[in-house]
Amino acid sequence: MNSRILIIVVLLLYGFCANAIAHSSNPFYLEITQAEEFIFDARWKVPLSSDKQVDTVPRWPDSCRLLGGPTSLSLEGATLQTSRWLCQKGLNGLTLSIDGLNNSRAEAIIVFRNLNGEIETHTARSFHPDITFGANTKPTLSAFGYFISGIEHILLGIDHLLFVAALMLLIQRWLTLIKTITAFTIAHSITLIAGALSWISLPSAPVEAIIALSILFLAREYWLKRNGQITLSISHPWLVALLFGLVHGLGFAGALQEVGIPDEYRVTALLLFNLGVEAGQLMFICAVLGVMRVYRLISDSQQVWQMQTVNYAIGSIAAFWMIQRLANF
Repeated sequence: MNSRILIIVVLLLYGFCANAIAHSSNPFYLEITQAEEFIFDARWKVPLSSDKQVDTVPRWPDSCRLLGGPTSLSLEGATLQTSRWLCQKGLNGLTLSIDGLNNSRAEAIIVFRNLNGEIETHTARSFHPDITFGANTKPTLSAFGYFISGIEHILLGIDHLLFVAALMLLIQRWLTLIKTITAFTIAHSITLIAGALSWISLPSAPVEAIIALSILFLAREYWLKRNGQITLSISHPWLVALLFGLVHGLGFAGALQEVGIPDEYRVTALLLFNLGVEAGQLMFICAVLGVMRVYRLISDSQQVWQMQTVNYAIGSIAAFWMIQRLANF
């Protein structure tokens, strides 16, 4: 019994900590457009979900000075600051820093458009907050950063991973699991694309609450299955994964919209971000299967209470998230 309590406490603490960083992958976004030879317009987008935004600001090269702004505008889930800068030496070869990333897990994406229409994209992170203009002007290479962002979002999106884990806990047959994960992938890919292209638009608060509800629902279904009941989720889990996958896709789309997509390679960036999400999801599934395989090799018996403990922990974390997200309405 003591070991059961220990496992529950550890998983709950993990869930609460995960909640604190669940949206830490939401990046800051700086878009710089060259209006004239030495004049540059800047748009600085700050996600409200970050609690580290106060001291996180772009630091321009010393040769640049502020001409106008900054002005602030409130958006759903973010604030937008605009300003105009005079850089008498231009920006090519100069370095811009994002101050404040050293004290956070956040990242900043910087997109620069020059007078010739060329685009370069950089990512600043806590371990390397500086970027140099002129180092990257190939759209394909720039867009590849969205593949990495997709992987980071799913691996740091603990709620999405717990949903997949709950599916794996509920389903025992390999073929059924493959069909269910495929249905989930197809569904969230559809709404990810539709949401990122603004074909579908829903407020983020109810979407995040439903995502938490989907995890709690699967935890309840596992409990019903252990008690011998047959429900729709147990007989047709792929259908439930398909329906909830549509909602999870809107969550991914919200993250991608916070990143921002340059119009010039919107399709490429969108596809790469989606592929990154799928790659990260596959990495997680393989890791879970690997852990389960190792456990079966070193364990002499299959103890049902261990699976039930994991399920109770997942359900408790999901319930906490749902209540917290409902409070954000």
